[in-house]
Amino acid sequence: MLKTKTINRLLLSLLPPLLFATNTVFPFAAGANLPPASVTTDRDIYIAGERLYFSMYLPEYDTPGEDGRLACIVMRCSSNKTITSGIARLDMGRAWGSLYLEDTISTGIYQLAGYGVMTQGAGGRNTVRRQVIVVNRFDTELQELELASDRGTTGPDRNNDSKIQTGGSLISISTNSSEYGTREMVLAGIEPVAGAEYPLWASISVVRAETLSGTGNGNYSGEQQINTVPGTTIQERQDNIRRGGLEIRGKVTTIPEGSPLPETDLFLTSAGNIIDLYHSKTDTGGRFSFILNNYNDLEEVFISPRNPSLSSSIHIETDDMFAVADGFIPERVNMDQELTGAIRKSQDITSVNKLFGISFHHEPPEPPPWDHRRPMLYSAPANTIIPANFLPLDDLMEIARELVPQWQIRERDGRLHSRLVNSRTRQYFDEPPTVFMNGVHVVNLEDIRHLRSGDIKKIEVHNYPWRYGDIEFSGIVAITLTGDGHSEMAGNGPYTVSEIPALIPRSTIAPPVYDGTNNIDDPDFRHTLYWEPAVTPGTFGDYREFSFYTGDLTGPFIISVKGVTSSGKRFIEQKSFIVR
Repeated sequence: MLKTKTINRLLLSLLPPLLFATNTVFPFAAGANLPPASVTTDRDIYIAGERLYFSMYLPEYDTPGEDGRLACIVMRCSSNKTITSGIARLDMGRAWGSLYLEDTISTGIYQLAGYGVMTQGAGGRNTVRRQVIVVNRFDTELQELELASDRGTTGPDRNNDSKIQTGGSLISISTNSSEYGTREMVLAGIEPVAGAEYPLWASISVVRAETLSGTGNGNYSGEQQINTVPGTTIQERQDNIRRGGLEIRGKVTTIPEGSPLPETDLFLTSAGNIIDLYHSKTDTGGRFSFILNNYNDLEEVFISPRNPSLSSSIHIETDDMFAVADGFIPERVNMDQELTGAIRKSQDITSVNKLFGISFHHEPPEPPPWDHRRPMLYSAPANTIIPANFLPLDDLMEIARELVPQWQIRERDGRLHSRLVNSRTRQYFDEPPTVFMNGVHVVNLEDIRHLRSGDIKKIEVHNYPWRYGDIEFSGIVAITLTGDGHSEMAGNGPYTVSEIPALIPRSTIAPPVYDGTNNIDDPDFRHTLYWEPAVTPGTFGDYREFSFYTGDLTGPFIISVKGVTSSGKRFIEQKSFIVR
């Protein structure tokens, strides 16, 4: 029976911030096998123009006190083309948010794939997959789905439903009634039942029954976990995770042979007022890796060889962090008259919501980004030159000769060569200085020879023998432009430009409140009445209560609690009610 709370408690439960996400930690037993990764969605069928809400659990990242973790989320079609993607912040192995489904997405069966950005080791990425249906709201034929009902595949290799526990064995779901009117409050609760195992992580969704009838067994789309290492223990998996934030991987090969180039020093820099420098050296296979701690405020980075002599003889290629190696074979869709009618009704509802500008999407205030201080390449330069304080000069060689006495630039064999005077020995360094422009590493001085006095805001000269991490510099010259000429330089030089994906906000659905104190006349055609992405249900006797309002749609609705148990099994518990 539902345990009734005070009205204040009920109203508080309607607030959009996460209701059940807590700091409760259920430690895994030492040496135990790692529980499976899991990804859930609020429903199975979507219309282009809506948002898909997801929740992901990656147990290998479930480590207290570890910040800066990220997960990749990818939606791809059956031809393995990425439709939309992003990175989400992990918190104790949990990540959640939403993906906007563009109006131009074609009708078809799609796959949602999720994995940790930093997972390494012999087993590769611990990737979990989930199938969903997206229908273009202007598609009246639904031919693609009709074809999928004939050509899809089923069976244990494509659907792990045989591993999912059902039947109320783990969680009891209760409601204060089995029938409700439109815009009426529903009081519900979940409580783990007594047993040897308990729910470790779960998500809660309350949706129209028709939106869960799209794939596989009719109410739970096939969730597939691939590329795991059988019998891998928790410690072994966690040992294979590198520390840090966003990782950019790639390979360096020779031109034109295409052979891997080992032991090659690479710099990664980004445009800005601070020189944000990362260093990597390729391994025997020509592979490299940069781990970026400050990914939050970056849009793109520039990867370049440290040695200018390599600029015309190497190719730097970065990996696609959203590439999923294996192909996607959709499961069969059981198309019938009922499902076809439900999809067409959903198309009309989405069009109405678009027309009225109705959206229940909510992004709660984000936690502060991972507090990582950028290490400065140097704190104070030995000398700063402001070209605007002098007569105009026509190119960089003339500027160096007239305004920067410590910096000598000479032309030899069609190339520019430079050197700095060591401020300690008063002699020239044996090696050339490292030059940056707007924070971006300059490989060839020829690319910036055209700079005039009016292009340059300031020149900082740091002519000391300098060490930064494992790198030694024979002095540093940092040029700050009045514009963004670094983009033109990178377009002409031996650079690989890598875009940094935006961080997906932790978003939820904020349902309306019909308590008599407000006047809401807009239509309320919600497929999803309630969505809670990250729940820690607790153990036997730990009762959790939640509430929500029905909308204007009538018919059967289903409360689904999906998750992972403490013994490493996936489960789903469901309860239905009617809106009349």
